[in-house]
Amino acid sequence: MRPIKLVVYESDCQVFYSHSGYCDPPMGEKKDITEFTKESRRRLAFVAANTSVLFAVMITLTYPKEFPTNGETVKLHLKRFKESLLRRFPAEYLWCLEFQKRGAPHCHILLDNPDPLKDRLWVSKRWYEIVGSKDHKHLLAGTRTERLRSKEGGKRYIVKYTAKMRQKIVPAEYAKVGRFWGHSRKVKPMEIGTIELGGEKAFWELIKNWDRAKSIKLPLKTLFNASESIQDVTNNRTSLHEANL
Repeated sequence: MRPIKLVVYESDCQVFYSHSGYCDPPMGEKKDITEFTKESRRRLAFVAANTSVLFAVMITLTYPKEFPTNGETVKLHLKRFKESLLRRFPAEYLWCLEFQKRGAPHCHILLDNPDPLKDRLWVSKRWYEIVGSKDHKHLLAGTRTERLRSKEGGKRYIVKYTAKMRQKIVPAEYAKVGRFWGHSRKVKPMEIGTIELGGEKAFWELIKNWDRAKSIKLPLKTLFNASESIQDVTNNRTSLHEANL
């Protein structure tokens, strides 16, 4: 197994090998999701770090004193809320799930459309209606709509989110947790270019300026935060799309 291709994204890079099974494992039987796995965390961090979408707003959805302990119910509530939200405020989005100390699920939705900031009352009322809590305190405090402080704020938040494992532990009484995150179609990694590699020697030459280069062992699929240093190397030779090392 030797590295044969490097795909460069906005922040990270992915390595492909002569043994295709490493990067494209065979599809197995689908299993119920019971935890926020390390692989899922890596995929989420990769998507967030390399999308061209810039998130402007984050909406947090919480439950009242009484809350569902079944993931299917929570996802139905989230689905209905997203449908209403996007009809009113068309946007690209990314959502993720966490659990509070009391065991209640809550969701974060990042949007590239800042308009919900102008109508926080609608956001609160719609979530309150979907949950059907009939708790006036929940109407007042069940949502938070906040502006992200910088263009890169959403990406940084998601990367930090993947590291906060305490809030990802599924409570014992919670059934059918399902997916921990998802996104709209345009929120996907932005590919900058592809570099065909002549072998392992070319690979090591290409990543020599990456600050983690000396600490890694192959096979490694994703090189996090390596894109800039790799582009520095290729810019001294040829264009990124035409590089063939």
